Amino acid sequence: TFRFRPRGVTEASIEVYRRRLARECIHFVGHLWELHHCLDARCAMAPPWGVAWAKSNQPELCAFCREKSERRMKTAPA
Repeated sequence: TFRFRPRGVTEASIEVYRRRLARECIHFVGHLWELHHCLDARCAMAPPWGVAWAKSNQPELCAFCREKSERRMKTAPA
């Protein structure tokens, strides 16, 4: 969270902070599942240093990354 702007106290700023935190978490868990950076700027696996990362606030994976992560979970040892 060291890259985050301060959270603020308004409901809107708290929501922006929560979405950013969720996106960061999904991104790092994606790396744990061996997902790589995605070219889709709306995807949580897009590189965080890109301009699109700051503009897109959606904490979700694109269809390709979602399918790849689901395949990885199905083949993981129990």
